Amino acid sequence: MNAAIPLEYLFIGAVALLFFFWNPRLAFALLQVALFLLLYFIAIPALYRWPDVEATWEAHILGSLAIPLGFAVLSGIIFAIVAYFIDRDYDRAPQDHFKGGNLFFRYGRRVFETVIPIGLEEGAKEEDAESLLDRFREFLWNATHEQFEGLREVSLEQEHIVRDLGWNKEDSYHYRHGEKTFLKATFQTARKSTLYYFIYLNLVGRQLLVHHYVYIRGRHFWYHALLFIVSAPVHVWFWGYSWVKGRYSILGRLNRYHDQSSYDLIDLKSYFGSACFGMMMATKRFAKVYGLLTEELEKVIFSNISNLQNTNIGDNQRFFTVGNNK
Repeated sequence: MNAAIPLEYLFIGAVALLFFFWNPRLAFALLQVALFLLLYFIAIPALYRWPDVEATWEAHILGSLAIPLGFAVLSGIIFAIVAYFIDRDYDRAPQDHFKGGNLFFRYGRRVFETVIPIGLEEGAKEEDAESLLDRFREFLWNATHEQFEGLREVSLEQEHIVRDLGWNKEDSYHYRHGEKTFLKATFQTARKSTLYYFIYLNLVGRQLLVHHYVYIRGRHFWYHALLFIVSAPVHVWFWGYSWVKGRYSILGRLNRYHDQSSYDLIDLKSYFGSACFGMMMATKRFAKVYGLLTEELEKVIFSNISNLQNTNIGDNQRFFTVGNNK
């Protein structure tokens, strides 16, 4: 008996092994895709023909499930394809929205959040407070624009409107609670990681509040999307309804891969430190110009600046490598 392995099989095995060492992440993703396709194209037809092999009532019951399972698999894949491309359009659109407690759910991992309260002068009228808020918004925009003007990797948006689609009250007072305007700065590293910085200003009584939100997001490659789509029949039941209701982001799930590079981490920390420090110092300058800088406010600002050193930008447990980018 000749037990020699044919040369073509050895060649295919050698090529597969070299491909795995060349780009293990891509090879592993394609292997998973192949396993899912084999499961669909072998297991479901085998289940359908099982009653022909074993004429028992159990076999007939299980065989009758083959067509519904095939329909479910096909529907899940088609739904995932459509949802993925719609989500990509959402990501590129200037409009932003959410439902419930999912503010900024498209922007990745939150790494920093704080609120700085600025006390107003005694006897300040409501219209004076509103005018001061508008002046502060313009002051922050000018300071941000001056700091980052001309940098290709930085995108600034003075009025980024975010709408809560779950808020249906349309009268003039309640409508403003369903739609808020943020100052938005987007920083993208050379290795395609992105840092988002949002600032929201509002008035509560005789205090002007400055809300800071910072998020970090990675990216994904075509094979991550392919694996997501092919495996959709297994997991679409866990996120499909939430996606339809506007509470889930497919790109937020896929864009979690960061280049495992020290330089990428340095770039992210640089943008984060520069933006946060610039915003905090602009807040201090504004309060000083308008006579609102108290000792307590100065302590709050410098406390937040000190906390920047403790912010975990490069959490290794959630910083994934993208492998070879070829």
